[in-house]
Amino acid sequence: MPGMKRRVIFSAAFSAALSAFGSSALSAADPESIDERLTIELFAENPQIVTPISIDVDSRGRVWVIESNTHFKPGDYKLHPTDRVLIFEDSDGDGRADRRTRFTDGLTHAMGMKLLDDRRVLVTTRREVFLYTDEDGDGQDPKRQSLAKLVSKGSYPHNGLCGFAVDELGYVYFGFGENLGEDYELVAADGSSVAGGGEGGSMFRMRQDGSDLERLSTGYWNPFHHCLDVFGNLFVVDNDPDSRPPCRLMHCVAGSDFGYRFSLGRGGLHPFSAWNGELPDTVPMMAGTGEAPSGLIAYEGFGLPEDYRGVILGTSWGDHRIEAFRLQPEGASFKTFAKPIIRGDKSFRPVGIAIAPDGSLYISDWVDKSYNVHGRGRIWRVRAKTEAKDRAMVPVMPKTEALAKERLFQTGATDRARLQGAVFLARAKKLEAMTVRELASLAASDDLLAAAVRLYGDSRPEERKSGLADLLRYGTFRERPRAKMEAMVRTENIFGLEEEFRDIASKGTDPFLRIAALQALARSAPRHVVDGFAKRDDEDHRLLAVLILRRQGGCGKGVSPFATGKAKPVDLAVVEKFLRDPSPKVRRAALQWAGDEKLQDLEKVMSASLDAGPVTREVFDAFLAAESLLRGENPDKRGRRSRDTALAILAMDGKKPASLRARALRGVSSVHGWSKGEFARLLKETDSELRRAAVRMFSDATSPEAKSALLRVARSDQYSEELRRQAIAGLSRFASTDVEVKRALVGLVQGFISGENTAFGREAARSLRGVDLDPVSAEGRTKLDGKLLDKSAAEAVASDPSLLSGGDATEGELVFFHPSGPRCSSCHTIGARGGTVGPQLSTIGRIGRQKLLESILTPSKEIAPQFATWTYVTLFGAHVGISLGESPDGKLRVGLADSGVVEIPREQFVERRANKASLMPADLHASMTKKELRDLLAYLESLR
Repeated sequence: MPGMKRRVIFSAAFSAALSAFGSSALSAADPESIDERLTIELFAENPQIVTPISIDVDSRGRVWVIESNTHFKPGDYKLHPTDRVLIFEDSDGDGRADRRTRFTDGLTHAMGMKLLDDRRVLVTTRREVFLYTDEDGDGQDPKRQSLAKLVSKGSYPHNGLCGFAVDELGYVYFGFGENLGEDYELVAADGSSVAGGGEGGSMFRMRQDGSDLERLSTGYWNPFHHCLDVFGNLFVVDNDPDSRPPCRLMHCVAGSDFGYRFSLGRGGLHPFSAWNGELPDTVPMMAGTGEAPSGLIAYEGFGLPEDYRGVILGTSWGDHRIEAFRLQPEGASFKTFAKPIIRGDKSFRPVGIAIAPDGSLYISDWVDKSYNVHGRGRIWRVRAKTEAKDRAMVPVMPKTEALAKERLFQTGATDRARLQGAVFLARAKKLEAMTVRELASLAASDDLLAAAVRLYGDSRPEERKSGLADLLRYGTFRERPRAKMEAMVRTENIFGLEEEFRDIASKGTDPFLRIAALQALARSAPRHVVDGFAKRDDEDHRLLAVLILRRQGGCGKGVSPFATGKAKPVDLAVVEKFLRDPSPKVRRAALQWAGDEKLQDLEKVMSASLDAGPVTREVFDAFLAAESLLRGENPDKRGRRSRDTALAILAMDGKKPASLRARALRGVSSVHGWSKGEFARLLKETDSELRRAAVRMFSDATSPEAKSALLRVARSDQYSEELRRQAIAGLSRFASTDVEVKRALVGLVQGFISGENTAFGREAARSLRGVDLDPVSAEGRTKLDGKLLDKSAAEAVASDPSLLSGGDATEGELVFFHPSGPRCSSCHTIGARGGTVGPQLSTIGRIGRQKLLESILTPSKEIAPQFATWTYVTLFGAHVGISLGESPDGKLRVGLADSGVVEIPREQFVERRANKASLMPADLHASMTKKELRDLLAYLESLR
C-alpha cells in the first residue's frame, strides 16, 4: 500500500530465486589483490544486487548502493522497473550481506550518491540533485528535497549530473558531463542558475540547502566521479575520452579549464581543444588512468596498511582493476601515476568505491561489459589480511576557539591533527588572515598552509577583497605555490598586484599558478590595465591580453564559461589587430577567438593572419579551424567540399611557402576533384616536402588522373626511393582492374627477381596481393611477399614479446594506409587522412603497445558505446554498422565496415538490434606479415 513502510530481508527462498537475466553463480574467476597485504572478498551478488553504480558506507557499517535498472534498459528487461537506493547489512558477521532495505525508489538514470550522515544522503540522477532525509531513522521512505534541476533536451544516461564530494564547510561538489553539446540551464533551489551548452563537462558546487550555485571548472568529457582529500584538494576522473586517450585524473581548482569542448567535436582532436594542457589557457592532467574510470576516493582510513593514507584510489571499469595514485607535489599541483592494486578478468567491472568505518573498502561491480542493464551485479570488500596492531587515532575536533588555535600551532603534531584546528575556526567564521600569516611564518607545510588559505577564503567571503590580497603580498607565500594558488583563485582585489599577476600568467612555468593568475586578472583587472598588456612589445603579454579579454566575455557572442557578464564587450577592431599581430602565438589565439564566437565580419580579415608573420603549424590549423566554424560546419560532420576547395587553392598558390602549401595539400580529402592541369603542376614541383605531400595525395585521390601520376612517379628515377615506393603502394588500388598498372607491377616483381629494381620489387609484390596472375608472376610474387598471419600464427603472436618493441614507424605508416594491407585508413583517420566510421587515431599511441596489439587481434573485446555495432532492420533489408546520428533531413546515418555510409529514411526503419562484435574485422592480422604487424604497432605507438 502507498506510504506503508516495509523492510525487505533476504531469506533462503529469496536467495534461491535467481534473476531471469543470470544466475548468482558466475563462472568467471574472482578478482585478486596485487598487493599481497590485501585480500578481496565477495559481499553481495545478484539477485541481491544488480548493475550497481555509486556506493557509500555509513558509520554503522551499512553499505548503501544505487541499483540501476534504467540505464539502456532492453525491451525484454523483467527486473525492477526503476533505479533505487538499497542498504545492505551483514547482521551475522560472516562477511556476506544477509539483510537488504529499500531506502528509496522510483528514480531514473540515478548516477551518484553521498552520505552526509546516517540519515541524510545526496542522490543525483541525470537531471536532478536530491537530498533525502530519514527523519525517523528506520532506513526507509525518507523525505525528499530537490536541490538543483537540469533543464535541457539532453537525455543520454551518463553524461548529465554525476558524483558528489562534500568539504569541511559543507559545500557540495558535483559534476556535469558534456551533455552531447545540448544547451542547458542548471537551476538551484534558491533560484541561482548557470547556463551553457557545448563547452564540455563542468564541475559545480553549492551549499547543502541548494544555494549559491557556481561553476568551478570546465573542459571535461565526463567528470563522472571526484573526491576531496583531507586537505581539501579536489580530484576528478574523466570517464571516456573518445579519440583522446588516456582517460584523465585531474586536480580541479577554481577557474581551471581542462580543454575539452563538445562543440568542437566529440573526438576532442580539434585545434581549439586540449587534453593535457596543450593550449595556453588550459591545465594538464595529473595522470592517465585505466579505461572508463568511474569511482574515486582519497583514502584516510586505518584498516589498510599505513602507506595507503592520503593515496587516491580509483576504479577502472574498462581495465578491470582498482588503481592507486600516490601524490607527489609538483609546483601548485601534483604528479602521480596509476599503480593497480586489485585486478580481475573481463567480468570484473568496478564502478563505485567507498571507505567503511573499519578502514576496509567496498566496491560495486557492474560485472558485464554491456552498457545495457543486464541483471548481474556484485559488491566486493577489500581489507588488510592482518589487522594493524598500532592504529593511529583519528584526530578529535577541538571544542573551543582557544583549543583550536592551540591545535593549529601544536609543535610535533601531524598536519592532519593541526588541520582540525583550522577547520574548527573556519566553521565558526573565526579564522583570521593574521592566523594564516602566522602559520606561514612558522614554516607550515604547503599542504597545511594551502588548506588554511582555502578555509579562510571560503568561510569568510568578505575577506576576498582585502585579507587574501594582503596574504599574497606577504613574502612567505612566494615559496608556497599551492597556498599562493589557493589565495589567487579566491582574491577579488588585485590592486597593486597586477604586474606580478601579469608576469605569472604570461611567463610562469607552473600551469596552475598561471591559470590562477589569469582567472584573477579576468575577474578583477580593469579594461585599461588589459589594454596596457596588449600594447607591450613582449608577445607573451599581448597573448595574455587576448586570454583575459576572452575570459571576460570577449565580443559578447560566445560567452566564456567563466565570464561574469560585468565586462563591456570587446570591439571587433581589437580582435582584428590581434589577427595582424606578428607573433604566431597571438595570431593563433585571435583566430580561435574569431572562430569560437563566429565573428563573421572578420572572415575576410582572417586571411591576413597568414601574411602577418611566420606561419607555424598551429597558426595554419587555427586558420582552417576558424574558417570552418565561421562557415557553420559541424566539427564532427562538416562538409568536405568547402574546406577542400580552400585547401586546394592554398596548395596550388606558388607564391606561398612550400611548407605551407604541403600542409594544405595534406589536408585535402580523397574525394576532392583535382584537375588534370593541377596534377601536372604538382608533378613538376621540386621541393621535397611538397613532392611527398603530392604523391600521398595521388595515392588517395579518386580522380582518374591519379593513376597516370602514380605511374609516372613509380617509373621515373628523378623521384626518391621513398616517393616511388609510395606511388607503387598507391597503384595497388588499380591492380585488379587496370591492365597497364598490373603489367607495371608485375614488371617490378620480375625485375627484383632478376636483380633489378630491388628497392621496389617487394612493394610491388605487396601491391599485387589478391590479384589474379599468371603462374610465373604468381610464383615470383609469393617469393617476395612475406607469409601472412593465419589463425594459428595470430594466436602465437598475441603473446610474442618481440612485437611489444621495435619496428619501423615509417614502414608502419605505409602499412596503415596501404590499399592491399589491413586497410586501417578505410575506417580511421590520422591527421586529416582516412575514413571517419571508426574513432580518430591521431593520439592512439598513448594507450600503450600492449593495448594496441589487443585492439588489433581481438577488436570485440572492448567496444566503446559510441562505436557499438547494430543491425538496422528496414522494410527492404538490413544493414550492420555503427550509428552516425541523423542527416540534416532526419534520416538515420549508419557507418558500414567498408567505410561507406547508408542513410535510412525514418519511414523505412523497423528496428535496430545490438551486436556483440566490433565493426573492425576479427581477422585483420590475416592481411599482414609479422614484420608488417610490428611496423604498424611502431607507427601507432608514435602517435601521441
